[in-house]
Amino acid sequence: SLESGPARIAVIAMGRYGGEELGFGSDLDVTTQRQLNRGARLVEILKQPQYAPVPVEEQVAVIHAASKGLLDTVPVARMREFEAEYREALRLKHADALAQIVRDGKMSDDTVAAIEQEATDLAAGYAG
Repeated sequence: SLESGPARIAVIAMGRYGGEELGFGSDLDVTTQRQLNRGARLVEILKQPQYAPVPVEEQVAVIHAASKGLLDTVPVARMREFEAEYREALRLKHADALAQIVRDGKMSDDTVAAIEQEATDLAAGYAG
């Protein structure tokens, strides 16, 4: 299954190279194409500007939203823009949720609900 371990890492890595360059493309089933596309978004999210680290709690929120597929409608080319807007929205509207991640080292059900709803709402404006 592509859902586990090294196979999942390979799928995400293929997403970085677009699949097409590796000779896959339309030969892939829908699930695999979706995973490759999600992997490409995750690669964009993991990029950070030099000397401008992203706070861990914000990274956790963004990676969680992307891993859950909530950002699948956001074009890869606009992921950095989305991420900046999403992180700002979290800081302004959900500072308590971010603080809870830092304080407890994990996300409560309320925190998960808040960050997922914010991601869903914001991603709807980026759907392409």
